Amino acid sequence: MLLMVRCLLPPVVCAAIALAGPAYPDRPGKKVVERVCGGCHGLRLMENMRKTPAAWKTSIDDMVTRGMKASDEEIDTVNAYFAKYLTRLNINQAGPADIADVLDLTAQEAEAIVAYRKANGKIKNFDELEAIPGVDAKKLNEQRNRIAFSTVAF
Repeated sequence: MLLMVRCLLPPVVCAAIALAGPAYPDRPGKKVVERVCGGCHGLRLMENMRKTPAAWKTSIDDMVTRGMKASDEEIDTVNAYFAKYLTRLNINQAGPADIADVLDLTAQEAEAIVAYRKANGKIKNFDELEAIPGVDAKKLNEQRNRIAFSTVAF
């Protein structure tokens, strides 16, 4: 049965989300996530969630207290996968290593973002971010739903 969900965002944003590709990249740890998380509630529940690594850890710890069946190694794998591939990053607070890691940018691109921020203050929006010299706007656009410009509650 196909579940239909009405997107309450502007149509352009809804289309971008729908075309963004698989929510769970085929990267190391995916099979463990599918087995550990998908068994109880399915993966669709979390596919558009973007949390901080700390918020993901809190959610996973909560699932363990509710009876999630996983070894310590599997829990570490799930935490690492979510932190790497389903994390939302505050571009105005993150250091260069986190920017590079979470957004799949080079160290030089991440440093350019931090240097721009130091020289110009907080980055206000995506247009400003993608205009930073030395940063590949296409790469940023691919990670757009993972970037926050202010503190966000999760």
